[in-house]
Amino acid sequence: MKMSELRSKNKEELAVLLKSELTSLSEMERNVFLGKEKNTSLVRKKRLSLARLQTVLREVEIVGSHE
Repeated sequence: MKMSELRSKNKEELAVLLKSELTSLSEMERNVFLGKEKNTSLVRKKRLSLARLQTVLREVEIVGSHE
């Protein structure tokens, strides 16, 4: 998901998205470990997506605390 799409969401939507992405990442890592998934680069892409999401969530928290 693009940063602009993430920034358009509110804090609650970001929190729900974060939780689902974390679940998805753990499932993906498990599948790679068990050999069900051969494309390990998907794990890296998911981690980068999570980092973007956490960055936007933190930006929202910082901006919200200054208002």
